Amino acid sequence: MDVILSTLIKNHAGVFIVWDRLFGTFQEEKERPTYGITTPVKTWNPIWSQFFGMYQIYQTTKKMRYFSDKIKVLFKKPGWQPHYLGGSIATPEIDKKTYQKYDFHASAKINYYIFFQYILTFAGTAYFLFNQQHWQIEYRLLYGFLVAWAVLNTGKLFEQNKIWYYVEAFRLIFSFLLVGIGLVYLFGMPTEISVVFSFLTIISIFWWLQIKKYIFI
Repeated sequence: MDVILSTLIKNHAGVFIVWDRLFGTFQEEKERPTYGITTPVKTWNPIWSQFFGMYQIYQTTKKMRYFSDKIKVLFKKPGWQPHYLGGSIATPEIDKKTYQKYDFHASAKINYYIFFQYILTFAGTAYFLFNQQHWQIEYRLLYGFLVAWAVLNTGKLFEQNKIWYYVEAFRLIFSFLLVGIGLVYLFGMPTEISVVFSFLTIISIFWWLQIKKYIFI
């Protein structure tokens, strides 16, 4: 999203501009856009990034006196508030010279590890999508939880969060015991898939031990 006011609520189409043409939201860019949001989400956590906007709305509803206003804020334009709270909040003008996006640089060693985990998560998600129709609902939920957990952990490791370094250790061990061993017996996962996953998880565990010095700096 462009944070320049002239195009802030314009150009929503992610791929084909025809949709903006059809719905009247197209705006020709007359200056180089600054992409982002007006209130940057200061984290690499992709799970929190999805719910950050909802959290802001929730914080707004806590100030409202009437239940009807709490419902209205869900459908009104961004920044809407009832008159007793001062009315709608104007979108602040963004100064390109001072606007700063969240940018936390992790070491290359951590970046390589996280990239490897994302590849494993992507492969695991693909396997899930192609095979989940044969699984029971509890298995689907459990596998989905593991995927979300992997994405959450890697995001926090990007920030070199020390607590999540230990959470990552627990995730690797738990995933190894569950997917590498347990699912073969509980849900009939093919043995060759389990062997490959176990091997890659063991590599991850030893790699995880090596990045400790880059987390605790």
